[in-house]
Amino acid sequence: MEHKVFTLEDDFAASMSESYTVDGASEVFKAHKASAVIVHSVKRRNTGDTMNTSAKKPARRHVVALVISIIIAIMEPATWCMMLFSRSDMPLTSIGLLSLRYFTVLSNLLLGLASLIYAICLIRVLRGSVEHAPIWAHRLKFAATTAVTVTLMTVLLFLGPTLGYGAMFAGVNFWFHLALPVLGIVEFILFDVSEPVSFKGTLLGVLPTFIYGIFYCGNILINGVGEGRATNDWYGFAMWGVEYMPVVFAIMLLATWVFAIALRALNRRFAK
Repeated sequence: MEHKVFTLEDDFAASMSESYTVDGASEVFKAHKASAVIVHSVKRRNTGDTMNTSAKKPARRHVVALVISIIIAIMEPATWCMMLFSRSDMPLTSIGLLSLRYFTVLSNLLLGLASLIYAICLIRVLRGSVEHAPIWAHRLKFAATTAVTVTLMTVLLFLGPTLGYGAMFAGVNFWFHLALPVLGIVEFILFDVSEPVSFKGTLLGVLPTFIYGIFYCGNILINGVGEGRATNDWYGFAMWGVEYMPVVFAIMLLATWVFAIALRALNRRFAK
């Protein structure tokens, strides 16, 4: 039988080999652990950057919306005051409180009020007092924006061709018929990141036109059309006859609803 003799050199080599193997495994484990820590840190940093970017985006939109809302809230009553004391003979303008008979004036003043309320709400949001503006304030602004959209589109498609675009965009009419409505529409579509309006909620946008239409048609039915500067049909909707006023009213309501639906869709598309 053959006996194998182990020397001290063999024991030392074996112990060194075992030590090297253990140390190698330990180094591999440490390397894997370090890699895992690095990957985890990178993931956390990327996640944090994404969260910070997502948080900053609405904040920037809030700031822009606040600036635009403040401009509108100041310019709407200022423009109305210019109309109150104006001596101009431009179409669709009146001196004093008689100017409140126009949907143009009422829709713009409604937008001014809604913008003022919304600006106050946005200041509270940016200061961290509340997480978001109340739903009712946003819905009021939506209704007001729809109303000035009706004003803008009525001027572009009906009053401009019949009375002349020069008169429609001169003096205070420039602000009420074009500048402020466009500013309000742009703010709502691009920078309003509040709770989106539901499809059923678009009916709120029709409400100002509905209320004004009842007043407008009722005034003509009670007091007649009238003539000249004293006419009760200052928008010319009864030119086809008083009997067609309900049809015109229905068309206006339908068009207003279409505008409200379009504003809702554009807001959901761009204000993200």
